Amino acid sequence: MVVSDEISYGELFTALEDASAALGRQVNPTILSRAKFRKRIANQESFLTRVMGQPKIRILGEDSDLSV
Repeated sequence: MVVSDEISYGELFTALEDASAALGRQVNPTILSRAKFRKRIANQESFLTRVMGQPKIRILGEDSDLSV
C-alpha cells in the first residue's frame, strides 16, 4: 500500500519491476491519496484495519505520516 498524492499507478508499477522480478511474481500495489486514506481509516474499512495492524516495511516516511 502506498499513500501518496503525487505518484501515479504507472510510476509505482515501474518502480516495483525489480521487486516483482526478485519475488518471481507480479506486485500489485494499492495507492491511496492522503484524503482517501484518512476517509477509509475513519470508516474502519477492513483492508486498512488489517494493514495497519500488521508489521510494515517502510520505504519512505514514518508512522506519524499515517496519523489520522
